[in-house]
Amino acid sequence: MLGKLMKHEWKGMLVPLVIMACLLLGITVFTYAVIMNMNTELNKIIESFSSTISVMTFLIYYAGIVGCVIGISLIIAVRFYKTCYTDQGYLTHTLPVSAKQLLIAKTVTAVLSYLIIILMVYVSVYVILSAFFDKGWGFLLDAFVRLLRDDLRLRAYPLYIFYWCCCNIISLICSVIGLMGAISLGQLYTKHRVAGAVIAYLAIRFVKRFAAQIIIFFGWQLFYFFSDAYDTNTGRHGTDDWQVIMSSANFSIQTTLFIVVLISAAIAAGLIFASYHMMTKRLNLE
Repeated sequence: MLGKLMKHEWKGMLVPLVIMACLLLGITVFTYAVIMNMNTELNKIIESFSSTISVMTFLIYYAGIVGCVIGISLIIAVRFYKTCYTDQGYLTHTLPVSAKQLLIAKTVTAVLSYLIIILMVYVSVYVILSAFFDKGWGFLLDAFVRLLRDDLRLRAYPLYIFYWCCCNIISLICSVIGLMGAISLGQLYTKHRVAGAVIAYLAIRFVKRFAAQIIIFFGWQLFYFFSDAYDTNTGRHGTDDWQVIMSSANFSIQTTLFIVVLISAAIAAGLIFASYHMMTKRLNLE
């Protein structure tokens, strides 16, 4: 039955995903065409006009990307609210599935939908950057590698990139769970459920952001401490002391990121429990 429920959820998300994909494709093609046809080698009037069009195009492109990300979040939130806590919830909760299965199906579908949009945004940015920079994508990739290897002094940067990607995927899952958890907590305000959900969401975001900023602050302080130690020992490359300093600096970054993700995961675990509790013990449909 869980498989049928997943299939039903995908059907409900298919049309919004196609619309978002078409919107993203449209603004990407439009921005790419403008970049490829920019001409700043003629007279000043044409140069000024081309620059104005370019700025407006990038603003539209940025607004489109932000709109797609916010849009998919709103679609996930509205669908979860309508199918679980409004009159449509009467049909949802009469299905021969448990609240646990219902939460699993909705969470998996929402996370994959969000991930698809995020990956499409990355591909879109890749296309635009590859058109914008004359030196090509390889130049940008080399610059990024130099940033990790030389500026941040991360010697095992491929492993760090993989670690960063895993942490971001976990953070994305926690964000979706947090969104649904805020909607569930908003049902405690029976007369103002939408407002309650918004307040709960903002409160959750504030707590996560506040805790993350504290951890990041101390993490970067450790990194700067070890970086200063590195700068004062530049003549000792290859020594055991230098290796310890570099390992400690890299470890401070990785530990900071891990703790931030761990806090998000802990909050998400509490929120998914709150959603389960609301569906089983405090369910009050409109």
